Amino acid sequence: MKRSLLLLISLALSFSANATITENHGYAQFGTLKYPAKFTHFDWVNPAAPKGGTLRVMAFGTFDTLNPYTFKGSSPVSTANFLQYGVNELNEPLMVGTGQYAPSGDEPTSSYGLIAQSVEYSEDRSWVVFNLRPQARFHDGKPITADDVAFSYRTLLTEGHPQYRTNLQEVARVDVLNPHRIRFVFKRAGNPLLILRLGELPVLPQHYWKNRDFKATTFEPPLGSGPYRISQVQPGRQLVFERVKDYWGKDLPVNRGFYNYDKVEVEFYRDSDVAFEAFKAGEFDIYIEHQAKNWANGYNFPAVNRGEVIKAQIAHQIPTQSQGLFMNSRRATFSQAKVREALGLMFDFEWTNRTLFSGAYKRTLSYYPNSEFSASGLPVGHEWLMLSPYREQLPANLFTQAFSLPQTDGRGIPRETMRRALGLLAEGGWKLSGQRLLNSDGQPLRFEILLVNPNLERIL
Repeated sequence: MKRSLLLLISLALSFSANATITENHGYAQFGTLKYPAKFTHFDWVNPAAPKGGTLRVMAFGTFDTLNPYTFKGSSPVSTANFLQYGVNELNEPLMVGTGQYAPSGDEPTSSYGLIAQSVEYSEDRSWVVFNLRPQARFHDGKPITADDVAFSYRTLLTEGHPQYRTNLQEVARVDVLNPHRIRFVFKRAGNPLLILRLGELPVLPQHYWKNRDFKATTFEPPLGSGPYRISQVQPGRQLVFERVKDYWGKDLPVNRGFYNYDKVEVEFYRDSDVAFEAFKAGEFDIYIEHQAKNWANGYNFPAVNRGEVIKAQIAHQIPTQSQGLFMNSRRATFSQAKVREALGLMFDFEWTNRTLFSGAYKRTLSYYPNSEFSASGLPVGHEWLMLSPYREQLPANLFTQAFSLPQTDGRGIPRETMRRALGLLAEGGWKLSGQRLLNSDGQPLRFEILLVNPNLERIL
């Protein structure tokens, strides 16, 4: 019995030894990392940016807790807000990348070590090991250890916001291998995205939270580990972040050029019109405009004319979300491609953009706009090879004609376009009868549009 047990242990060890294991300073879900192990900073930052000063910004809404990790209460320090505050996660993650936290910015689905010095993973992506930096510290000077990482995982999974259960549910177990080394074993192999999700895990101080109610709302700034700490709180009205002068990670390549202001003051407004008037009066430094009408007509106040306020559109290569009207092809009305094409012809984007949006928008031509995943031109090379096996199932003109959408001069849909649309509708079984399109059963063409924002009703 003992001999058999030793044999099984020996076999298990030999299988592990033969498996291909990768250790790296970062992790790329697809392809390879852009930045090598010895990189000094991201290409798009100024590593010599001066430090100091105060940045005054605004935020919409209010808050009733400073704990961003639970479902209870409304927190102003949730991850989504850090981008507008210019402040990184108060409790830093294991890695920074293109997920929720501060991105590397110029490559997709990649991350680089922050608290983690390096990451190890098996070829089949069935487990991952994070090796922590010995110098990583919380703001009270205590070291960040693998026990803190394990505590964070278990606490967020059981008591945190449901998003953590969604992102981390595929983890089978967690093993603390030593104070600076932790392993996550997955329920199934072939799960490369989970490594990115675990890298985004904010590491909480176990010694701070163990005697506190994690789910409770609080106005006490929690103990963090990042480049900023909360120094002042006016509940529901104002937060002040101060740069941590002895921040342990200030010289890391992923942080060089970032976190330059000594202080960031955030004022909260519940009304956008009031916030804009406050900006015009000089109450804060940056206003991000979301309304095309205001962008076109609202910036004629004296501070702009004197050059004290700079109005600028900043070109970027950040992938943007697809926006549009999506037709449910499972419905009989939209089941035929000819009908969908005809409706597309009858949408006059140029008129809409000129009349309603003062020419502020560009038309979406891909499901992945403003990114390297956008489809453009004819399929060639690897793209052609990937599509070829499905040629019979795809439209024939996909391989012969670059995709484009009809354009107008912005003064109405040309009659020729209307005739073409009516012809397509007729081929789809809908014929013009008086002022209505009817099918063979005499039923009119009718559909419903579901909105996520009632303000869009006027536009539609």
